[in-house]
Amino acid sequence: MKFLLLAIALYGCGGDNSLGPLQLSWKFVDGRSCTDSGVSTIALTAGAGMPAELDCESGFAPASTLVMAPHSGTLTVAALSPQMAAVYPMPATDLYQGSLGLDEALLPATVTLYATAAR
Repeated sequence: MKFLLLAIALYGCGGDNSLGPLQLSWKFVDGRSCTDSGVSTIALTAGAGMPAELDCESGFAPASTLVMAPHSGTLTVAALSPQMAAVYPMPATDLYQGSLGLDEALLPATVTLYATAAR
Protein backbone atom coordinates (compact mmCIF):
# COMPACT_ATOMS: atom_id res chain seq x y z
CA MET A 1 0.00 0.00 0.00
CA LYS A 2 2.81 2.44 0.92
CA PHE A 3 4.51 1.62 -2.41
CA LEU A 4 1.29 2.40 -4.35
CA LEU A 5 0.79 5.70 -2.51
CA LEU A 6 4.37 6.68 -3.29
CA ALA A 7 3.80 5.94 -6.98
CA ILE A 8 0.67 8.09 -7.05
CA ALA A 9 2.36 10.91 -5.14
CA LEU A 10 5.38 10.94 -7.46
CA TYR A 11 3.46 11.00 -10.69
CA GLY A 12 0.18 12.67 -9.79
CA CYS A 13 -3.15 12.08 -11.44
CA GLY A 14 -3.86 12.09 -15.13
CA GLY A 15 -1.52 12.11 -18.10
CA ASP A 16 0.68 9.23 -19.14
CA ASN A 17 0.64 6.44 -16.56
CA SER A 18 4.03 5.19 -17.69
CA LEU A 19 5.64 4.39 -14.33
CA GLY A 20 8.41 2.01 -13.49
CA PRO A 21 10.36 0.89 -10.45
CA LEU A 22 13.56 2.74 -9.61
CA GLN A 23 16.05 1.53 -6.99
CA LEU A 24 17.14 4.86 -5.48
CA SER A 25 19.87 5.92 -3.04
CA TRP A 26 21.10 9.32 -1.95
CA LYS A 27 24.23 10.71 -0.31
CA PHE A 28 25.46 14.12 0.80
CA VAL A 29 28.32 15.71 -1.13
CA ASP A 30 30.06 16.67 2.14
CA GLY A 31 30.08 13.02 3.35
CA ARG A 32 27.80 13.64 6.33
CA SER A 33 25.20 11.17 7.58
CA CYS A 34 21.49 12.01 7.84
CA THR A 35 21.89 12.77 11.54
CA ASP A 36 25.07 14.85 11.14
CA SER A 37 23.52 16.90 8.34
CA GLY A 38 20.36 17.67 10.32
CA VAL A 39 18.15 15.93 7.75
CA SER A 40 15.18 13.81 8.77
CA THR A 41 13.10 13.56 5.61
CA ILE A 42 13.74 13.19 1.89
CA ALA A 43 11.13 14.71 -0.44
CA LEU A 44 10.87 13.29 -3.97
CA THR A 45 9.16 15.22 -6.75
CA ALA A 46 8.73 14.22 -10.38
CA GLY A 47 6.85 16.42 -12.81
CA ALA A 48 3.69 18.04 -11.49
CA GLY A 49 3.10 15.35 -8.83
CA MET A 50 2.99 16.20 -5.14
CA PRO A 51 6.19 15.32 -3.29
CA ALA A 52 6.51 11.95 -1.59
CA GLU A 53 8.35 11.97 1.72
CA LEU A 54 10.65 9.21 2.98
CA ASP A 55 12.78 8.79 6.08
CA CYS A 56 16.34 9.92 5.28
CA GLU A 57 17.92 6.68 6.48
CA SER A 58 15.69 4.52 4.21
CA GLY A 59 17.71 5.26 1.08
CA PHE A 60 20.95 6.67 2.46
CA ALA A 61 23.77 4.98 0.49
CA PRO A 62 24.69 2.16 0.58
CA ALA A 63 21.05 1.44 1.49
CA SER A 64 18.43 1.99 -1.19
CA THR A 65 14.68 2.18 -1.51
CA LEU A 66 12.35 1.19 -4.33
CA VAL A 67 10.15 3.99 -5.72
CA MET A 68 7.85 4.23 -8.71
CA ALA A 69 8.93 6.96 -11.11
CA PRO A 70 7.96 8.18 -14.57
CA HIS A 71 10.13 6.94 -17.45
CA SER A 72 11.21 10.44 -18.44
CA GLY A 73 11.67 13.88 -16.98
CA THR A 74 13.54 14.84 -13.83
CA LEU A 75 13.30 13.50 -10.30
CA THR A 76 14.10 16.17 -7.69
CA VAL A 77 15.42 14.96 -4.35
CA ALA A 78 15.33 17.42 -1.43
CA ALA A 79 16.71 16.75 2.05
CA LEU A 80 14.58 18.45 4.69
CA SER A 81 15.21 19.46 8.29
CA PRO A 82 12.91 18.11 11.01
CA GLN A 83 9.74 20.09 11.54
CA MET A 84 9.52 21.75 14.93
CA ALA A 85 5.73 21.51 15.37
CA ALA A 86 6.09 20.40 18.99
CA VAL A 87 7.79 23.70 19.86
CA TYR A 88 5.96 26.01 17.47
CA PRO A 89 4.73 25.69 13.89
CA MET A 90 7.81 25.85 11.70
CA PRO A 91 8.07 24.46 8.17
CA ALA A 92 10.86 22.09 7.24
CA THR A 93 13.88 23.72 5.59
CA ASP A 94 15.36 22.41 2.35
CA LEU A 95 18.98 21.78 3.43
CA TYR A 96 20.31 19.78 0.47
CA GLN A 97 19.02 19.14 -3.04
CA GLY A 98 19.87 17.07 -6.09
CA SER A 99 18.21 15.78 -9.22
CA LEU A 100 18.20 12.77 -11.48
CA GLY A 101 17.34 12.67 -15.18
CA LEU A 102 15.01 9.76 -15.77
CA ASP A 103 15.11 7.55 -18.86
CA GLU A 104 13.51 4.35 -20.10
CA ALA A 105 16.13 2.11 -18.43
CA LEU A 106 15.46 3.23 -14.84
CA LEU A 107 18.63 1.57 -13.57
CA PRO A 108 19.62 1.71 -9.89
CA ALA A 109 20.74 5.26 -9.16
CA THR A 110 22.42 7.28 -6.43
CA VAL A 111 21.68 11.01 -6.24
CA THR A 112 24.33 13.28 -4.74
CA LEU A 113 22.71 16.03 -2.67
CA TYR A 114 24.33 19.46 -2.54
CA ALA A 115 23.89 22.06 0.24
CA THR A 116 21.32 24.75 -0.54
CA ALA A 117 21.49 28.44 0.37
CA ALA A 118 19.48 27.60 3.50
CA ARG A 119 22.37 25.47 4.73
